[in-house]
Amino acid sequence: MGNNTSLKEEIVKLLDTVEDESVLYLLKEDIAFYATAKDVTDSLTEAQYKELELLANEPEDKEVATLEEFQKQTSKWRIG
Repeated sequence: MGNNTSLKEEIVKLLDTVEDESVLYLLKEDIAFYATAKDVTDSLTEAQYKELELLANEPEDKEVATLEEFQKQTSKWRIG
């Protein structure tokens, strides 16, 4: 990636021009997320990761129930 110093300086200069506090809070949340973000799979066990891989690699033409079929089959478990 190289040296990010000038890019960071540009971002700080831009931030200095923002006066809207709600925008600043949104930016803070975004920056905090990316500063601490981990891959969602980092917390999975090996077995969970393998299961996820299997699901991701299932053939697209695999037989599945439509939403309507699913709702009909599970209607007895729903409240209301």
